[in-house]
Amino acid sequence: MGSADVAKLFVKPRNFFQLALLDMTADDVTRINGRMNGESVTLRHAESGWTMEGPDGVYAVDAAKGDALLDALLTLEAADVNFGGLPSDIIESGAVALITRSGASRLLTFGEVADGVHPLAVSGMQNTFTVDVSDVENIVAAFTAVG
Repeated sequence: MGSADVAKLFVKPRNFFQLALLDMTADDVTRINGRMNGESVTLRHAESGWTMEGPDGVYAVDAAKGDALLDALLTLEAADVNFGGLPSDIIESGAVALITRSGASRLLTFGEVADGVHPLAVSGMQNTFTVDVSDVENIVAAFTAVG
Protein backbone atom coordinates (compact mmCIF):
# COMPACT_ATOMS: atom_id res chain seq x y z
CA MET A 1 0.00 0.00 0.00
CA GLY A 2 1.42 3.37 -1.00
CA SER A 3 1.72 6.35 1.35
CA ALA A 4 -1.04 8.19 -0.54
CA ASP A 5 -3.40 5.28 0.17
CA VAL A 6 -2.40 5.20 3.82
CA ALA A 7 -3.09 8.94 4.13
CA LYS A 8 -6.57 8.41 2.69
CA LEU A 9 -7.39 5.52 5.04
CA PHE A 10 -5.86 6.96 8.20
CA VAL A 11 -7.08 10.53 8.14
CA LYS A 12 -5.98 12.72 11.04
CA PRO A 13 -8.79 13.45 13.51
CA ARG A 14 -8.27 17.20 13.06
CA ASN A 15 -9.55 16.84 9.48
CA PHE A 16 -12.99 15.78 10.74
CA PHE A 17 -13.58 18.64 13.16
CA GLN A 18 -13.94 22.37 13.17
CA LEU A 19 -10.93 23.58 15.10
CA ALA A 20 -12.26 27.02 16.07
CA LEU A 21 -12.38 27.07 19.86
CA LEU A 22 -14.78 29.93 20.56
CA ASP A 23 -18.25 30.58 19.19
CA MET A 24 -18.51 34.18 20.39
CA THR A 25 -18.55 37.37 18.37
CA ALA A 26 -16.52 40.47 19.14
CA ASP A 27 -19.71 42.49 19.68
CA ASP A 28 -20.88 40.09 22.40
CA VAL A 29 -17.69 40.06 24.51
CA THR A 30 -17.79 42.56 27.36
CA ARG A 31 -14.94 41.33 29.52
CA ILE A 32 -11.65 39.44 29.26
CA ASN A 33 -10.03 38.10 32.42
CA GLY A 34 -6.44 36.94 32.07
CA ARG A 35 -3.98 35.16 34.37
CA MET A 36 -0.37 34.95 33.26
CA ASN A 37 2.91 34.84 35.10
CA GLY A 38 1.16 35.16 38.46
CA GLU A 39 -0.69 38.35 37.51
CA SER A 40 -4.39 38.84 36.87
CA VAL A 41 -5.94 41.56 34.76
CA THR A 42 -9.44 42.35 33.58
CA LEU A 43 -10.26 44.19 30.38
CA ARG A 44 -13.75 45.61 30.00
CA HIS A 45 -15.24 46.45 26.64
CA ALA A 46 -17.99 49.04 26.38
CA GLU A 47 -19.22 51.33 23.64
CA SER A 48 -16.91 54.02 25.03
CA GLY A 49 -13.87 51.74 24.54
CA TRP A 50 -11.64 49.42 26.54
CA THR A 51 -10.48 49.76 30.14
CA MET A 52 -8.01 47.61 32.07
CA GLU A 53 -8.23 46.76 35.74
CA GLY A 54 -5.06 45.52 37.34
CA PRO A 55 -2.95 45.87 40.45
CA ASP A 56 -2.17 49.49 39.53
CA GLY A 57 -5.83 50.56 39.18
CA VAL A 58 -8.15 51.17 36.26
CA TYR A 59 -7.10 52.96 33.10
CA ALA A 60 -8.16 53.40 29.49
CA VAL A 61 -6.67 51.10 26.86
CA ASP A 62 -5.98 51.92 23.23
CA ALA A 63 -9.05 50.62 21.35
CA ALA A 64 -7.01 49.09 18.52
CA LYS A 65 -4.89 47.13 21.00
CA GLY A 66 -7.94 45.88 22.90
CA ASP A 67 -9.57 44.86 19.63
CA ALA A 68 -6.37 43.09 18.51
CA LEU A 69 -6.31 41.04 21.71
CA LEU A 70 -9.96 40.09 21.33
CA ASP A 71 -9.37 39.14 17.69
CA ALA A 72 -6.36 36.97 18.63
CA LEU A 73 -8.53 35.10 21.13
CA LEU A 74 -11.60 34.71 18.93
CA THR A 75 -9.61 33.43 15.95
CA LEU A 76 -7.57 30.93 17.98
CA GLU A 77 -7.78 27.48 16.43
CA ALA A 78 -6.66 24.14 17.77
CA ALA A 79 -3.72 22.43 16.12
CA ASP A 80 -5.19 19.08 17.12
CA VAL A 81 -7.81 17.36 19.28
CA ASN A 82 -6.81 15.13 22.20
CA PHE A 83 -9.74 12.76 22.45
CA GLY A 84 -8.46 10.99 25.55
CA GLY A 85 -7.28 14.16 27.26
CA LEU A 86 -9.15 15.41 30.29
CA PRO A 87 -9.30 19.10 31.18
CA SER A 88 -8.17 18.17 34.71
CA ASP A 89 -4.91 16.78 33.24
CA ILE A 90 -3.71 20.26 32.20
CA ILE A 91 -1.48 22.07 34.67
CA GLU A 92 -2.21 25.75 34.13
CA SER A 93 0.51 28.09 32.92
CA GLY A 94 -2.02 30.74 31.95
CA ALA A 95 -5.74 31.22 31.51
CA VAL A 96 -8.10 33.57 29.74
CA ALA A 97 -11.85 33.90 30.30
CA LEU A 98 -14.14 35.69 27.87
CA ILE A 99 -17.50 36.86 29.19
CA THR A 100 -20.41 37.97 26.98
CA ARG A 101 -23.27 40.42 27.50
CA SER A 102 -25.58 37.53 28.41
CA GLY A 103 -23.16 36.33 31.09
CA ALA A 104 -22.01 33.29 29.12
CA SER A 105 -18.31 32.58 29.45
CA ARG A 106 -15.54 30.39 28.13
CA LEU A 107 -12.35 29.71 30.05
CA LEU A 108 -9.24 28.78 28.07
CA THR A 109 -6.65 27.07 30.26
CA PHE A 110 -3.20 26.80 28.69
CA GLY A 111 -0.61 24.27 29.84
CA GLU A 112 3.18 24.37 29.54
CA VAL A 113 4.74 23.70 26.14
CA ALA A 114 5.19 20.00 25.35
CA ASP A 115 6.41 18.68 22.01
CA GLY A 116 6.19 22.12 20.41
CA VAL A 117 2.54 22.78 21.32
CA HIS A 118 0.55 24.01 24.31
CA PRO A 119 -2.13 21.72 25.73
CA LEU A 120 -5.41 23.58 26.11
CA ALA A 121 -8.70 22.99 27.90
CA VAL A 122 -11.82 24.97 27.04
CA SER A 123 -14.63 25.11 29.57
CA GLY A 124 -17.72 23.30 28.36
CA MET A 125 -15.77 20.96 26.08
CA GLN A 126 -15.03 17.36 27.00
CA ASN A 127 -11.81 16.90 25.07
CA THR A 128 -8.61 18.85 25.32
CA PHE A 129 -6.70 20.38 22.44
CA THR A 130 -3.26 21.49 21.44
CA VAL A 131 -2.47 24.93 20.06
CA ASP A 132 0.65 26.09 18.27
CA VAL A 133 3.24 27.91 20.34
CA SER A 134 3.14 30.84 17.90
CA ASP A 135 -0.61 31.29 18.49
CA VAL A 136 -0.09 31.50 22.26
CA GLU A 137 2.84 33.87 21.74
CA ASN A 138 0.52 36.12 19.67
CA ILE A 139 -2.00 36.19 22.52
CA VAL A 140 0.71 36.96 25.10
CA ALA A 141 2.07 39.72 22.84
CA ALA A 142 -1.42 41.19 22.45
CA PHE A 143 -1.91 41.14 26.24
CA THR A 144 1.49 42.79 26.70
CA ALA A 145 0.69 45.48 24.12
CA VAL A 146 -2.57 46.31 25.90
CA GLY A 147 -0.87 46.72 29.28
